Amino acid sequence: MNYNGIGPVNQSTTLQSMADQLKISTKLQSFFSVGGIAGQPMLRLAQNVNEMLLTKRMGWKFNRAFLGSNNPAQNPAFFIAQQGFQDYSHAGATCFTLINSTTPGGSLPAGGAGVDLNPGVYQNGVAKLAYGTFNGGNAYGPVTSWQDHGIIFDPVTGNLTVQFLDPHPFLLGNIGTSIFLIQGVMNPAFNSSFVYNQLTQLSGWMNGYTLLSIPDQFHIVLAGNGGQKNTITNISASAGITTITLGSANSVPVYPTNFQGQYGPANTTGNGIGPGAIMTFTGVTTNSALNGVSVTILSATSTQLKFTTPTGVTITNGADTGTIYAASSGAPGIWNFGWIESAALIDINNPSFPLPVDPIDAVHRIAPEYTSTGDNLSISMELDYGNGVVLFRLSEPVSTYPFAFSVTYQAKAPKFINGQSVFQWPDDYSWVLFEMLLWQGMRFAYGSTAAETQSQMQVAMMAVQRALESEDREASEQGIVPNFSLMR
Repeated sequence: MNYNGIGPVNQSTTLQSMADQLKISTKLQSFFSVGGIAGQPMLRLAQNVNEMLLTKRMGWKFNRAFLGSNNPAQNPAFFIAQQGFQDYSHAGATCFTLINSTTPGGSLPAGGAGVDLNPGVYQNGVAKLAYGTFNGGNAYGPVTSWQDHGIIFDPVTGNLTVQFLDPHPFLLGNIGTSIFLIQGVMNPAFNSSFVYNQLTQLSGWMNGYTLLSIPDQFHIVLAGNGGQKNTITNISASAGITTITLGSANSVPVYPTNFQGQYGPANTTGNGIGPGAIMTFTGVTTNSALNGVSVTILSATSTQLKFTTPTGVTITNGADTGTIYAASSGAPGIWNFGWIESAALIDINNPSFPLPVDPIDAVHRIAPEYTSTGDNLSISMELDYGNGVVLFRLSEPVSTYPFAFSVTYQAKAPKFINGQSVFQWPDDYSWVLFEMLLWQGMRFAYGSTAAETQSQMQVAMMAVQRALESEDREASEQGIVPNFSLMR
């Protein structure tokens, strides 16, 4: 839906442009600010049409969004299972451990849970809503130390505390033994890396963490792996770019990665701060205005980091002291979930490449279950909390072997603000918008008869069907032969 901050370039049809077309077809009647009501009825008509087009059970290609894939380097937003759980809260990020030489299957808990949210402001139409973490307010009895971010790094101890959406599965035996991985967090400084070798067809992980302690069932404390902190010896700025000289060697990731096909636990030390990491400062003396300010690293070497000089900060060039460390972060949140189109199970413990993947059924709802049924696995999105967290349910609890799950879904319609709001709909299908809006508009337009409105509705429905057929030109490998008996 949105890649590298660039939205769909083939979606530029505004409400105002469609209102102008409707005016021509309805005897020059106005569709904005009728009766002195700002934006109406066009805002309502447009909202009706966009919602109808995207809530109908039609898998529009332009409207798909993806949570995870069997190549986590491409899409790390999967969720991972844990033994005995059927329901999983997910906001796009996960902290987990795999079954391998450090966590043998059946002897120590493996799998994981969703990481709590990164706070922010979500704009829903004209409303801007500030949101925080999902868990908090002592909602779970003995847990009293809720965080204001899903992950918080302590620059004094060099450790990070992860707050989960669901109770995690880990026990004392995991401490100092299991290697932990993080995926999907908004600050790349915390994320582990999935690496692979196409020639050997093997894969593995880098940038893991060691478990230090378990404060409660919603938190764990991990030792930093080197990619979250360094000291400062010099700060200088030129042409809007600030350069920091580091006190310790910074291990810059090399591409291609030095992965020769060996499979085992991810490295937990010797990592470095890389481009894209979101960092903040403490203890800076001369340039104290940097303390508490967050910056995004533009480039990194073994000795220096560069970032855009923050607005309002004047840099004094020269020797300086202090600490640069990873800013608190968390899951990005899932804000536009409409309905599940498809899903897949991924064997994330497997050392092969690509990771084994198996499609599973996407259904509307699933009844609670407490044991394995032997049926084909299915998944439903049971609840959208409306705060960036959705609740997925599997058709049965999983065993000690944790799987990852990816979901392809259709995005829901946005909330329109004014005439310059853009339809979530491709420009080359704008004729469908016109026919749908004309049908809806004729219900409000002066002089349109019921017969004319009914006739236009039929034209609109035919336009939708033709657009769907144009999206479905290719032959489908699915749907010819069912994956399971139709008589079940």
